[in-house]
Amino acid sequence: MMKRACALRVSAHGLVCAAILAIAATSATAHHVGEGLLLDQQVVASNNQLLATLRTYQRAPAAQRAAVADQLVQLATQRRAHMLALMDLDPQIAALRVLPQSVRARLPAAAQAFVEQPVTMKGSVAATVGDDFEHGRSQTRLQMSDAAGQRFELRAAQATGREQLGWVGKHGAVFAMLLDHHLLVLDKRSVQLAAAGATTTTQSTLTSAPAGTVHGVQNTLVVMLNFNDKAIECTAGDLQGRLFGSTGTTLDQGYRQSSGGLVSFTGQVVGPYTVNYSSLGSCDYNGWAAAANAAALAAGFNPSAYNRVSYATPRNSNCPWTGLGTVGGAQPTPTWVQQCQSTGMFSHELGHNLTFHHASTPGSEYGDASDPMGASQLVQSNAANRVMAGWLSGARLQDVTGGGSYVVSALESTTPNGAQVLRLRKADTAEYYYISMRQPAGVDTSNLWTVYQNTVSVHKASGALPAYTYLLASLGAGQSWTDTANGITVTSQGVSGSTANVSVSFGGAVCTRQAPTLSVSPASQDAAPGTTLAYTLTLTNNNSAACSSSTFNFGQTLPSGFTGSLGATSVSLAAGATTSVGWNVGSSSTSTDAAYTLDANAGEATVINVADVHASYTVVSPVVPPPPPPPPTADTTPPVVSIGSPAAGSAVTGRVVGIAAQASDNVGVASVEFYVDGKLIATDTGTPYSASWNTRKAARGVHSIRVRALDPSGNAAEQTISVTLN
Repeated sequence: MMKRACALRVSAHGLVCAAILAIAATSATAHHVGEGLLLDQQVVASNNQLLATLRTYQRAPAAQRAAVADQLVQLATQRRAHMLALMDLDPQIAALRVLPQSVRARLPAAAQAFVEQPVTMKGSVAATVGDDFEHGRSQTRLQMSDAAGQRFELRAAQATGREQLGWVGKHGAVFAMLLDHHLLVLDKRSVQLAAAGATTTTQSTLTSAPAGTVHGVQNTLVVMLNFNDKAIECTAGDLQGRLFGSTGTTLDQGYRQSSGGLVSFTGQVVGPYTVNYSSLGSCDYNGWAAAANAAALAAGFNPSAYNRVSYATPRNSNCPWTGLGTVGGAQPTPTWVQQCQSTGMFSHELGHNLTFHHASTPGSEYGDASDPMGASQLVQSNAANRVMAGWLSGARLQDVTGGGSYVVSALESTTPNGAQVLRLRKADTAEYYYISMRQPAGVDTSNLWTVYQNTVSVHKASGALPAYTYLLASLGAGQSWTDTANGITVTSQGVSGSTANVSVSFGGAVCTRQAPTLSVSPASQDAAPGTTLAYTLTLTNNNSAACSSSTFNFGQTLPSGFTGSLGATSVSLAAGATTSVGWNVGSSSTSTDAAYTLDANAGEATVINVADVHASYTVVSPVVPPPPPPPPTADTTPPVVSIGSPAAGSAVTGRVVGIAAQASDNVGVASVEFYVDGKLIATDTGTPYSASWNTRKAARGVHSIRVRALDPSGNAAEQTISVTLN
């Protein structure tokens, strides 16, 4: 029986799956499924309302279109709020709800301003990491800043957390959908980013370091704040000593010792300054920072003169974090700490500024307390972070490719006897294992937990910052840890003095079956009712290398009235291999205009591991022009005309005699013609209708005056009178 990875649905038109709030998936972080379900329902309903109203707009007579356009603007505005929330909560589902280009193009300009539009954005990527230590969870959010310094929230539908972390600190271009100041990447292949220079830029360096090494003097301003209803609990003098003191258990000493002198922290603690914000108000940390900067400037301290600025505040009840750090971005890079008594929390948040991410265990976001990026302890860094930061290399780092016995010196040792870290490549995921041993020395003397002392630590990480590190084992003498998928076993043979003996064996890999990866391209298409569209399903066998080839069965779930055919119902695939299968889906000729969700799945026969994927099919009927206006009815009614002056039978005198007429028509009078004795003397097209008769050459006696009126259809009427010229 197949176990479906996503089973929540919103009729035939919508769905939602559980998603991770943080870009890096951890067991401690997941959004409320009910909230995501409601948001998806709202976006689907909004999309379908837009489609229906757009159809009305296209068919409406010109005189009625303005009113329908106003309705479209209102609907687009309401949809925008739901779409932004869904982009934030579940980018993968939000990507399915993006309006097709054909729909966006048909919307009136006023409504287009409230829906997503495709853009190519150039700039640099940074991240903010909100740390909720109390509940063991975090949220990582990406931002992209353009050349003008505008910052956009960046979300990606397809990229894994590890891939997105790899974008941080890099520059380049992304193709995405822009809605307000939010960018949604639909296809990770459209992200073109590259590293730009060293990992950390500082005012000066302690010593020369290879490119990419985290190094330099971190000149830091710490600004202490009071809210208008709550004061901070620390003093500037106390905090100055705990952070920048040159001896003892200080933040500066922790990073000096971890980096072998490549990184140091110096700086100034100022304040506290009272800002006009409440501890019960919104979590407006950017507003706090602006107010703090203004106060610091007024006191003679310029935040822009520092590499790092840390804002120490009382606790705000509406902030879902106790510490907030930024990774990448323009300097000075900021951090926020709401627990000033914890020196380790400053070490953690400022560590984010140095491009470190969390030191975790497989079951806990902050589970590795042997590193400041774990449970915010003021300790030295773990082996994985030291290697990725460039602090351990050369003879101090030994790459292990074969079985045998090895000696590692304590990480804290300043004069190690050989290697301090053994590095093993994890072939199935292209990650690395880092083997090390810790002892109480330097800041670790009083702060390193005993469980990490004189034991062999096994860490896992991607190999490049920023990255999570995972503590997998702390081995006492005689204890072993095994990676069955890759056939690697690490055994502690005991600690002697400042070194540990470690044996490593390779071989005997065990088949580990995992759910495959299934993707679909394109994720979203649109067509007229009754059209068959072509999609491509791409399947990857994620079983370990020790597994033999497996047979995977494909399935589909389609909306009512839709039909679908797969290029293959099953495939045989070797471990680690990838294949693609065509998927043709057609709507019914009677399908109404709406966004429909298509489901496909693939899983091993007789194995419960299964992968689901979802695509969008939006039915959009062809544009139907509004009906033409009815042809005009033939006009057969002649005008009405009469001569007002001179009066019939009257005698006239003078060299010029004025003639006046009145004319009217059911449609309109086109012109009025004036004749004397059958000769046209004038034509008038505007009321009052009149003409002048020059009598200098006319004979005395009786003359005829005729006035003729015509309408646009050529109908005519006339009146003739006689007058006597004296």
